[in-house]
Amino acid sequence: MQDHEAERSDTGFAALEELLRDDLETTIARTLTERSPEPARTFATRLATTDHAAAAHHQEAAGLGRSIAFYLLARSIMSTRGPGDGNVDPAVEWVGRTLGPHCATAAATAARLVRMSKRVDARDSEQLGEDLLPALVWLASSLAATRGHGAPVW
Repeated sequence: MQDHEAERSDTGFAALEELLRDDLETTIARTLTERSPEPARTFATRLATTDHAAAAHHQEAAGLGRSIAFYLLARSIMSTRGPGDGNVDPAVEWVGRTLGPHCATAAATAARLVRMSKRVDARDSEQLGEDLLPALVWLASSLAATRGHGAPVW
């Protein structure tokens, strides 16, 4: 019985990861096309609402969607780095030019969180608050635009 439950859980987790990957690709594409921070904010709000509803039925699911999205975005962002490539200035500058200075500041903070910068501060996550996932989407979008020929790298 436990093996069946574990298998079902693994299948559900994989399905959720795939669903979030597809949703993130759409969100990044919309961010690039619309040149707006709103697709990322809409994604984060929708995900928080879904996580809250899931937690009401299954406490162990609390925050699962946001955690997987963070993982997918961080992995995508890190995969665009070359050896010794810690300079995120061009990506952050793209965010500033395209989405505005507030978004650029948040993207720079998000870059520190995923260790694209040597200056990591534990308060960065708290500082971003609700803009944590949007900032990661903005950073991933900028990297898709500047290094990924318009497509996110998973």
